[in-house]
Amino acid sequence: MKSNTLSRRDFLTGGINQVKSRLCCRDEETSDGAQQAAAGTEVPPDITSDLPPELLAFEAERLGLDPDDREGVLKAVQECMASK
Repeated sequence: MKSNTLSRRDFLTGGINQVKSRLCCRDEETSDGAQQAAAGTEVPPDITSDLPPELLAFEAERLGLDPDDREGVLKAVQECMASK
């Protein structure tokens, strides 16, 4: 009867290989982004997941924008961040 357990070496080697492959993919994505920026098509950072609706409403009020215009508020926040 064969056991489904891994040896310590197989476990560590498998984990290290997974990390290597993820880092290589991340490196390729980063270099693709750098190539796009060099080509003049700069990709703005995605900050939508970092800003909850309450914070967006506060920023819209602070900037004097319509809080219902989510895209406009996000664009204004990104422009403010880029200027600093």
